[in-house]
Amino acid sequence: MFEEIGLKIDKVSFTGQYTTEFEGNKVDVLCFSASTNANNFSLNDQEIFGIDWFLTNNLPDQTSGTVDKILDLHSEAIKRGLSV
Repeated sequence: MFEEIGLKIDKVSFTGQYTTEFEGNKVDVLCFSASTNANNFSLNDQEIFGIDWFLTNNLPDQTSGTVDKILDLHSEAIKRGLSV
C-alpha cells in the first residue's frame, strides 16, 4: 500500500479466499484486511486512477462484480474474530 498510495498500514489479516476464472484460467484470489491510523494518502496517477475512503454500507454504485464476495468474506472473518 505504501508504494502505491503512500498509506502505512498497521496490521494485516487474512480474510479468506475464493476461486474465479480469468482469461480461461482458474485463479485463486486471496483477500486481506488491514487497519491504519492514517487519514491521508497520495495518488500515484501513473498507476492508479483514483482512491477514496468508503464505508462498506455506502460504496459507489459502480464496483467490481467481486466486491460483494469480498465483503461477505470480510464479514465472516469478523464473526470468527479473524479480521482487523
